Amino acid sequence: MASIEVVGEGALAQALRRMAGRAGNWVLADGVGRPDWVALCEPQGISGDQAAAWMSRAGGLLCLPYAARDRKVAQQLARLAAQGQAKALRPECCQPWVAGLREALEGEWLGTVGTVELLRKRPLDDGDVRDALGQCGMEEASVVLYLLGKPQRLFCTAADLGRAGEQISLTLQMAGGALVNIQGVQGGTDAPCFRYEYAGQYGLAEYDSRQGGLRWNGIGAVQEPWDEQVCAQAMEQALRSPDDNGLTDLLRLQAAALDSAARRQVVGWEEAQI
Repeated sequence: MASIEVVGEGALAQALRRMAGRAGNWVLADGVGRPDWVALCEPQGISGDQAAAWMSRAGGLLCLPYAARDRKVAQQLARLAAQGQAKALRPECCQPWVAGLREALEGEWLGTVGTVELLRKRPLDDGDVRDALGQCGMEEASVVLYLLGKPQRLFCTAADLGRAGEQISLTLQMAGGALVNIQGVQGGTDAPCFRYEYAGQYGLAEYDSRQGGLRWNGIGAVQEPWDEQVCAQAMEQALRSPDDNGLTDLLRLQAAALDSAARRQVVGWEEAQI
């Protein structure tokens, strides 16, 4: 039975705490002794000092795709992953719509996927954390890597919207030939929303939260509280994973996207450095 310490107070952290001991082979750490893993659910990401402090009292770290926005932190997490002491926690890959797409891909209903369009808009949070790549783009990129594998090259642009937040466009050319465009918008006046479209040689899979379906609040905007079963499944997948559960690839992709945006150049997957 693995003991998990959950760090953070957001919806994801709360859902994990509620599910601990009720699903799978893991429980919340009781504050006594050394927990097996620390799940980092801070939306602001983490610093190198925080990572070192948590590692001093835990067996390993479970990180969300946006956990490391600082290059030094990413390098530290990559070293820990190589030592088996850090893994990715990827609840976005356990969402029902992802399972549906994976079934369509494995069943060849779509055939060879040619193009993918993903859009996610989120408001600024209370901490005014402006990071469309981390908060929007990396979550979607995690799903793409889960469904389609590693890209061959990528191109990322970022537009600063000032106090309203920022917008990123992340384009990935996949090894199988598919072209993926991820649009992330954090802030602005538009209501939060989520949209995807997967086009293949035999069909089209699409969804737009603005047309209904997902979860809605009283004013018609999409809201995404983390489903407890999804969180439990993500935790189980991370703990059962024989490797880092894709953490190194996510760190590599984020570093490549930041380099591409800074240099305004296409970055090859093999040349990307964490």
